[in-house]
Parts: sequence; C-alpha cells; structure tokens
Amino acid sequence: GDSQIGFAYTWAKNISDNGSDRSNAPQNAYDIKSERARATFDRRQVFNVNGVYMLPFFKKQQGIVGKTLGGWQSSVIFYAMTGLPLRATTAALDPGAIGIIPSAAAARPDRICDPNAGAPQTRFQYFNTGCFAKVPDGQFRPGNSGTYIIDGPGFTKFDLSLSKNVIFKERFRFQLRGEATNAFNHSNPSGVGTA
Repeated sequence: GDSQIGFAYTWAKNISDNGSDRSNAPQNAYDIKSERARATFDRRQVFNVNGVYMLPFFKKQQGIVGKTLGGWQSSVIFYAMTGLPLRATTAALDPGAIGIIPSAAAARPDRICDPNAGAPQTRFQYFNTGCFAKVPDGQFRPGNSGTYIIDGPGFTKFDLSLSKNVIFKERFRFQLRGEATNAFNHSNPSGVGTA
C-alpha cells in the first residue's frame, strides 16, 4: 500500500594522521604518530527512521465525505547521530620551540584526565576543561594531549508532515501539505570552543 517505514543505522570509525584530510599541519613534524586519531568528520553512530502512514479509509474519495476525510497521510523522519570529535588547543604557545605556525598547526596542552568523563555538557561548558593543563614552565616539549579526543555534541531532529491528497479525476491530483522541520525545536549545537 501507500504506507511505508524505513530505517538505517551506521556504525563507523575513521582514523587519520591528518584530522581534516590534508589541510592541517602536525603539532610536531618529527612525531607524526602522535597525530593518529579520529578524523574531524568521524561520526561513530548514525541512525534514522522514516515513515509514511496513509489513513486507510475513503481511499477512492467518492462524494463530499470521501473528498473531506480521504487522502490524508502523515510522515515522520527522525535523525540521531553522535557528535564529531574535537581537539583541545593552546593559543600562541610553542613550548617545544618547534616552530608551530598558528594558521596551519595548533599546539596542544597536556592531558591529565579524560575530558569526556564527568563532562557537564552544558552550553557554558561542554567537556571537562580541568583535564587540560599548559606544558609546565621549563619543559621544552609539545603538549602530550592527543588530537580529536573530545566527544562533541550529538545531533537529534524530528521532521513531521501532514498532507491531504485530493483526487479530481484519475489523472488529476492536488496536494495540500504542512511540514515542520525540527518539530520539537530541539537545540543542536554546531560548535564548541576548545582553545
């Protein structure tokens, strides 16, 4: 019939030694292995469901009652996906004196705990910022934090629609449609400051 449902689920992992696939310079060109991490576009899990439901009565739309009550259908699309990875960076610091060029590479701080464990995940503080520290004075080395180790915010959205299909003759149809994108007005942050 006219009703249908579909769903898709993807589990993936994308690893790279250049997070954005060619446009980032390493923190330390003498230690490329320390750049190995999730790529910037790595979404671990992606799930979506979509469905269309056609009301089963008055399909032929005969008479005024058929034209009024027949031909209604509703549809839904639901998306849910995990967040993109983020990396903590330091500004205007090059403690290893390795010539980091700010526009191409970003120095990283020392990591002292897991920034995702116990993370507040609020709009004011998304990850545990106390898990990062500047390289101690007198130590001339790059920060030990891995790149792209922070789990960014996920994405969730419901799209809904309700439509009325009117059949005039076999060859002529008219559709009146109402749609609501992100129907429940769920906030999906697109970025988190990590400097």
